[in-house]
Amino acid sequence: MAVNHAEATCCFCQQPSSVLGSLVEGPDERYVCRNCAARCQMWFANHVLGEVAQGTCSFCRTSSQSTLPGTTGVHICSDCADLASHIFLEEDKRRSKRKQSQDLPKAQQI
Repeated sequence: MAVNHAEATCCFCQQPSSVLGSLVEGPDERYVCRNCAARCQMWFANHVLGEVAQGTCSFCRTSSQSTLPGTTGVHICSDCADLASHIFLEEDKRRSKRKQSQDLPKAQQI
């Protein structure tokens, strides 16, 4: 689930959630924003795994063939970038459904 902690900062672009909105939280207060998750996802889609040194993903803590580094020594693997992007998409769907139901006329208005 995406979170919106006032003091949380994306580990990749260093922007606070007060500017970015929701962030996906990993272990040890590691966060990624919507834009950075999408950028990482696009990078992985357009490059061969292994082009970046093998490392440990800071979000799933597994060793991966390829991880992308953030600005604070945090790394993300392609699976976690995909998952973070999916979480943001699901959040958008929930918000859209909630807005649609709020826009429906109430029984007493009909």
